[in-house]
Amino acid sequence: MKLADLPTPCLVLDRRILQRNLDAMARAVARHGVALRPHMKTAKSIDVARLALATQPGRTEGITVSTLAEAEYFAGHGITDILYAVGITPQKL
Repeated sequence: MKLADLPTPCLVLDRRILQRNLDAMARAVARHGVALRPHMKTAKSIDVARLALATQPGRTEGITVSTLAEAEYFAGHGITDILYAVGITPQKL
């Protein structure tokens, strides 16, 4: 399959680069004694979330999302520690 054949929108990642970046972020926050709470706004992928959470076993705080739809998606895939990083207006409650 060619890149041009993929339906859009479509998440395309180099897994090796993704893992390298996740590891680098985990090391960076570990130096400060805190856990990484990766933001899933761009990836919107349970597979990416699971990789991110696996980079720091025992220290994972959870994930961060920007929309209630993202929170619902990740909760539906078993993520229970979700930070909604946007102010909630009464219309969204």
